[in-house]
Amino acid sequence: MLRLLTIEWLKLKSFRMFWVVLIAYTVIIAMVINQAAELKLDLPIAQLEALQFPDVWHIITWASNTLNILLAAVMVFYVCDEFRNHTVRKQMIDGMTEAEFVLGKVLILISLTIFSTLILFLIGLVFGVKPPLADNSVIWEKIHYLGLHFLSLLTYMSLAMLLGIIFKRAIPALMVFIVLHIVEFYFVRRIGGSIIELLPLHAMDDMISIPFLAGKVTKAPLNGVTIIATVVAIYFLVFNLLSWLKLKRSSL
Repeated sequence: MLRLLTIEWLKLKSFRMFWVVLIAYTVIIAMVINQAAELKLDLPIAQLEALQFPDVWHIITWASNTLNILLAAVMVFYVCDEFRNHTVRKQMIDGMTEAEFVLGKVLILISLTIFSTLILFLIGLVFGVKPPLADNSVIWEKIHYLGLHFLSLLTYMSLAMLLGIIFKRAIPALMVFIVLHIVEFYFVRRIGGSIIELLPLHAMDDMISIPFLAGKVTKAPLNGVTIIATVVAIYFLVFNLLSWLKLKRSSL
């Protein structure tokens, strides 16, 4: 695994778009959270700081979901760039298997997701406000939202990688990615139902629900979140399996 990660890093470090998007992603998240930290919410139940512990973990992970498309786009362009430059074929000739190629990309996905989760963790600690008279244990009460963010982003980028491998060109892959969002939104709004709501993109979003609803901080049922997270984890495995199968059957 270390060998694969080293190979991917040697290719990725010269990929300019990767660094531009990574910096933009970090800066935008910090700016959004900084603005949110200035808010005070006058709710029926109490006056709350916008980023008060433990709800800060829920709020920042939900807010960061809107920027996941940036990291997904990086993955699409990175994968498609390999096909455009014929580095995939060269690696296969040099002895790399299709499974190793996909595994190398998954290691990059995991690394990017760890980076994103760590950024949110640090932002939560910096901007989080402890309620008066509360003990320190309240800080960690909803830390599991970072885990949900990790799984959601990892699966989201896995889908982006799969589309990159299928289409081999970035623009068509991104267009299909956007269309999938629109199609799922239509089905969920028009048809609904528990099965429809477990469609991949909606399930990823649904793990981290809208924090503020009907004037108070919402608390999702733990058993519901566990079911959705299990489904999303299955999607992660399926997307990467399909990436391997597509690569194995493709003409490189």
